[in-house]
Amino acid sequence: MNDLQFIKNAENTLLASYLNDYTLLEASTFKEDFIYFKENKEIFKAMQSLLKKELPVDEDFILKEIKAKGDYQSKLIEILTTTAISDVKKIEDELLEQYKKRELYKFLNLSISKLNEISSDKLTSQLANYTFNGISTDSFWSFEDFANITPELPEFYLQNICPVQKKEINLITSRGGKGKSFVALYLMSELAKNGLNCFGWLSEDSVSGSKNRFETLKRILMISCNSLMVLKVLFSCIFSDLDRDSKAIY
Repeated sequence: MNDLQFIKNAENTLLASYLNDYTLLEASTFKEDFIYFKENKEIFKAMQSLLKKELPVDEDFILKEIKAKGDYQSKLIEILTTTAISDVKKIEDELLEQYKKRELYKFLNLSISKLNEISSDKLTSQLANYTFNGISTDSFWSFEDFANITPELPEFYLQNICPVQKKEINLITSRGGKGKSFVALYLMSELAKNGLNCFGWLSEDSVSGSKNRFETLKRILMISCNSLMVLKVLFSCIFSDLDRDSKAIY
């Protein structure tokens, strides 16, 4: 599910919940600016207006209250068929976070476009003091003078085989069928041989398919090493433990 679909579903759930229980809307501090989709924004504005006028917050009154043009009846049917919830706080908070990200993205794009016009100190000051809709952004970032940072070399596992950086996410990427799974399984076996506990999440491959890859790796290493003793050192402690104790989640 992409971000826009997630936002649409969240907004529909929120509006459905307000319609199902208007007291949730009365108690809420949620603002129309936090809503992304135009139709949802107009429906929310109509609901707030009806509350102020002490009129029923239902489908008929909402359609009469909406001033903008559009097929709002179909949109309301979509909202009414969405499951309502009683605790809307988490959805409100998530939609607020999405709103903050959108506003920051727009502000940063504007700031980057003006890099040639303002100094880095001025840009830093603008970022530090930037607010939108009464929301401060000072907790979103911290600033450090690059000149005062002590350089440190990253640490790696398997430095002489295929460096895997410690305490970081390491990605193996390519088109399908290029050997990513083989590489990942081999690195896991090497890491396990070095005394690390490894967990493999097989999200796409079957357990039997992954076991077949293990067996293929055994054969490949036996050919390349040309020594059963080396093969035993590499795999005996690994595969016996995997066969006995490991569980794959897929």
